[in-house]
Amino acid sequence: MRNWCGGGADGDSAVTHGDPGLQPERTALSWTRTLLALLVLSLTYVRFAREYPGVIWLLVVLIAVTSSAIVLGQRRRYVSTARGLDQEVVEPKVLSVAAMSVAIGVLALLEVGLIALDG
Repeated sequence: MRNWCGGGADGDSAVTHGDPGLQPERTALSWTRTLLALLVLSLTYVRFAREYPGVIWLLVVLIAVTSSAIVLGQRRRYVSTARGLDQEVVEPKVLSVAAMSVAIGVLALLEVGLIALDG
């Protein structure tokens, strides 16, 4: 099977796995959907930049940093999962999920704070 993330400069351009359910591809697609949702959220926040200029730009920067982390880690997560499937030992990506949970939690708290300030 051909890998989903394409070739890399490190010579492993054809990372393959024997998973008929295409687990690495589904995982990569779910991270991509999360990235897309965060980018749409940041564009929604920009709409309110006139009312809350400082806080909105803080939210947009936090989303940009979170999105960058997703993009930069995508290839590594894919290769790790594909190789783990071949060796039948896949390690959970606890740090990635925990970091995303913290980032979303901070975004939610900041948004609740904005709502409280407006009320």
